[in-house]
Amino acid sequence: MRYTTIMLLLSALASVMGIATADTVHLNNGDKISGEILSTDDGEITIATEYAGDVKVKWESVANFESNKVVTVELKDKSRVKGLAVPSQPGQLSLRSDQLANPVVIDINQIAAVNPPDLGHIPLSGKLNIGGMKQSGNTDNQTFHADAELIALGPNNRTTIGVLYNQGASNGKENANNGRAYLSYDHFITDKWYAYANTDLSKDKFQDLNFRVFAGGGLGYQFWDDSKKYFSFEAGPGFIYEDFIKANDRDFAAGRWALDFRYWLVDDRIQFFHNHEGLVNLENFSDVLVRSHTGFNLPVIEHLNFLLQVDVDHDTLPAEGKKKTDYRYIVGVGYYF
Repeated sequence: MRYTTIMLLLSALASVMGIATADTVHLNNGDKISGEILSTDDGEITIATEYAGDVKVKWESVANFESNKVVTVELKDKSRVKGLAVPSQPGQLSLRSDQLANPVVIDINQIAAVNPPDLGHIPLSGKLNIGGMKQSGNTDNQTFHADAELIALGPNNRTTIGVLYNQGASNGKENANNGRAYLSYDHFITDKWYAYANTDLSKDKFQDLNFRVFAGGGLGYQFWDDSKKYFSFEAGPGFIYEDFIKANDRDFAAGRWALDFRYWLVDDRIQFFHNHEGLVNLENFSDVLVRSHTGFNLPVIEHLNFLLQVDVDHDTLPAEGKKKTDYRYIVGVGYYF
């Protein structure tokens, strides 16, 4: 009987007999941690222990590890190897499987993840925010805001779809009505660089805009992406078609840039965020549209947060008789997962 099968049978037998078996993580300083290796995330490996619960160790501190069951190791080139982790030299990981006569030896620095999500499973994350304000008395004002976003992550791709809507009235007369829907696809060429394609549909009744369609693509770079902070920047060409309610319709080639920044000022308590997108008319560089969202997320209980946000839309060449800049102040609650 082959090595992997024997080891799995011995592990099962030990479990039946009440003999504890465990994975062992060896650290560069000579220490060892015994438990069950769960996964790696944000540059850390998580080990479930009987004596201290889940223990997180920085991956850079790991010399190697041994396992009592088959583990899946994903390398930086996105390839995956499965097997039992057996004793090896510091800085190396040896995986033994029934399919190979000799263990596969892997440089520890080439490992991107241990026990990553199954390729057949697409991790989803998203949010739903609802906000508004009502003022009555000498002045009767009301505003409403809603936005939703869903992100699907694959091994080397990311798909984002989102919608938002704003409506407002003063003394019973509507003074704001705008919305937007967007879709983007990112394909990661490396850990940091990605190519993207995106499309965007927006409208704004009080900017004389029946609808604006944008489609384009380009390159992006993800500077940070961990539990503390996130920052990415992307840019590329595209095409815009604008249908106005009264003004003449138009279309033109455009350049686009966008950035997304999030940072936990206080872990799990206060998150600052800022993202904005700019579109410039390549036939008239004085024609620029910038849309930004800036604010704070304040988690209240699990999956729920309090939202404070300021939106700014700035159009250097608005429709005749319209102002260049619109501001929206949003107070609301959100659900995220």
